[in-house]
Parts: sequence; C-alpha cells; structure tokens
Amino acid sequence: MRRTLCLAFFALALLPFSVKAAPDFDTLDEAERKIPVALFVGTRDQFFPVSSVRATRDAFTKRGFTAELTEIPNQDHDYYKISANINAKAWAFLKQHKLAAEARYKEHHFK
Repeated sequence: MRRTLCLAFFALALLPFSVKAAPDFDTLDEAERKIPVALFVGTRDQFFPVSSVRATRDAFTKRGFTAELTEIPNQDHDYYKISANINAKAWAFLKQHKLAAEARYKEHHFK
C-alpha cells in the first residue's frame, strides 16, 4: 500500500484522526516543517479510541509539532451533530497559527 503525505504547507485540524500503530508515527519524521496540528475526538468514538488519539498527539509533540487535542465528552463518531461548534474551533485554531513562510509542496511516498 502506498501512502502520500504532505506536511509542508498548512496548519492542520483533524476531526478525528489517529495513527493506528507506533511504526506509522515514523512518517512524521519526514515532515520538513512542523505545522500546528489540532485533533478533535469524542470520548465515545467507536472508531478512534481516545487513547489512540492521545498517542497520536504525543507523537506529534515528541517530534516538535504544536499539537492540541480536544476531547469532546460523551460524543461518538457522529461529527455532524456538533459540526458547527467543531468547525468554529478548528477555524479558530487555524487562524491563530499563521505560518512563518510561504506554502511549499513536496510529495512524499511511503510504502
């Protein structure tokens, strides 16, 4: 399986997101730019356990990224019920993290 990752040009808000296994964290080492990352997860998410998303946040932080995690109490994977609130928080995060340099795009291929 080939994955493409580009971490060079924008702040990131992920709703929800986690890396499934520790070896997958190694792809973060390829990032040439430590873009800010916001992660959002419901405490009752059926697909992304809070522990997995915390580990993902920790992996970003360990590699020098600014990573913020918002845990939404009693929320499952149904983002649409609370999308207006989460979207507002995601945009607020993105607005407060302006990048110091112009956007660059470099494609990375991982197997």
